[in-house]
Amino acid sequence: MRNTFFLIIICFVFASCNTQNSYELLDEAEILYREGELDESLEKVDLALNNITSSCATAIFEIANRGSLLKYQIHTVNSNYKLARRSIEFMSSSPLKDSLTIVSYQAEFGKTHFEKVMDKSLPNTIISENDYTHYAKIPLKDIEETISFDISFNDYNEYYRMKSKQKAKEEWLSYFVNSPTYQLIKEEK
Repeated sequence: MRNTFFLIIICFVFASCNTQNSYELLDEAEILYREGELDESLEKVDLALNNITSSCATAIFEIANRGSLLKYQIHTVNSNYKLARRSIEFMSSSPLKDSLTIVSYQAEFGKTHFEKVMDKSLPNTIISENDYTHYAKIPLKDIEETISFDISFNDYNEYYRMKSKQKAKEEWLSYFVNSPTYQLIKEEK
C-alpha cells in the first residue's frame, strides 16, 4: 500500500513537471514572438501543444488556448489568414474566438468585401450538431469557405433543438444580426 502511495505521488510530480514544461515553452515562444523570431516561436508553440501531459483539465485548456492564440498572432503577422483561423478552430467558443475569426477574414478580403459576402451568404446558414457541439455554419459565397459560430448547449436546447431546421435558422439569424459579432462585421470601415 505504501509503495502504491509513493508511485501515485511520483506520477503527479512528473505530470506537473511536464505541464510546467509546456508553460515554459509557451513563455519562451512569447519572448521569441516579441523579438520577431516567428518561425522559432511557432516551433516552441508546437512543442508546447504536442507535449501536454497534464491530467488537469484546466491546465490543458489553458495551455491549448494560450498556444492557439499565439499561433493565430504569428500567422496573422505573416498574413497567413487561413492558418490563423485554423489555429483557433479548436478553442472553446467565445466572443474572442468569433472576433478573431471575423478580423482575419476582414484582413484577408477587406472589410467591405467581407461584409458583402456575409450578407449574401447569411440565407444559406445551416444549424448543425455533432455529438455535443452545436453550431451555425455559413457557406461563404465567393470565398468558398465556411464560417462557423458555436451555439452553446443550453442555447441550442432552449431555442433550436425542438424546432424545424428552417425555424431554428430564422431564430438564430435574428439573434446573430443583433449580436456583437455581426456588429463587428458592420462597423465603420
